[in-house]
Amino acid sequence: EKDTDLNVVNSHGRGDKALSSFKSLDHALANANLVGLYFAASWCPMSTPITNKMSDIFSSGTSSLQERILSPLKPHIAHENIVRKDLAIVYVSSDKSETDMEKYSKSNWINVPFDSDDRDNLKRHFRTCAQVEMEELGIERRRLEIPSLIIIDSVTHGVLSLNGKEDMLEYGNGVLDHWQQLQELLRALENKYVDED
Repeated sequence: EKDTDLNVVNSHGRGDKALSSFKSLDHALANANLVGLYFAASWCPMSTPITNKMSDIFSSGTSSLQERILSPLKPHIAHENIVRKDLAIVYVSSDKSETDMEKYSKSNWINVPFDSDDRDNLKRHFRTCAQVEMEELGIERRRLEIPSLIIIDSVTHGVLSLNGKEDMLEYGNGVLDHWQQLQELLRALENKYVDED
């Protein structure tokens, strides 16, 4: 049975704008068309194959895909010089230490800072975490376990896919194009129904 209370798209296609309250997402939301929230941990054996698949597709795969991924914010680059990209991968870590998180993360991932409240609050917001974190986070029933990859429209903040990891397995190097097609479809539907109102 699917959990349908996640606000994928509410009236007039607008997603949950509460994402703008997560400061660690500012760079990704402002500079990428899609945001992939990757909930995982280095100690989780189920995370490793998904992380490897993500690395194959987005880091060491086709160079054109690498060029479409937003890099983490670098202090020496002025905000106005950042080129908008198709996808930002944001790592919402369940690692046991900052060192573990940094070792596990890839160079083109944007890490939610280990000591940031955003890390736990994003897990609560999406009810997505490791089983061992549920009690500490106050999550009685998880929506998703780790590893999970949730794809977000950076403009509407609506969820395009709760099944990012399955999408990667199905579409491989074409997965980013698939997510963009979903985004275009949802926006077209939004425009159709907004125009009819």
